[in-house]
Amino acid sequence: MVPTPPAKSAPSPPPAKTAPSAPTTTPSTPPAPTPPTLSTNSLTVTGLGIERPRGAKGSKLTYVTGLMQNQATNKRFGVRVDLFLLDQAGRQVGIATDYTPVIESKDSWRFRALVLDRRAVSARVKEIKEDQ
Repeated sequence: MVPTPPAKSAPSPPPAKTAPSAPTTTPSTPPAPTPPTLSTNSLTVTGLGIERPRGAKGSKLTYVTGLMQNQATNKRFGVRVDLFLLDQAGRQVGIATDYTPVIESKDSWRFRALVLDRRAVSARVKEIKEDQ
């Protein structure tokens, strides 16, 4: 009996080439903290911030802006948000208010309350009221 030569195996594929990785960079500033959320009676406020609109030449108007969501299945009437205005040290320097006649069920309202004190750099919800 004549020995049979061993079976040839298929050549293995060359190792896959990977694209050179892009250099990683670390952000020079840490990410902004998540804005606080307030929820009361199915109304939720998120995204509070101080806004100084651009484009109105010479304007020095400043606003507190945010989003109020009505998570209830019924309309909300005469909704008012009162906001504490805080300075750099976190001290209260005033109050800002905005009002909407209605927030539909499962809808939201982008409020914009006028800030009258230039020292204000942040805001916190004081209270949310609505007509009964």
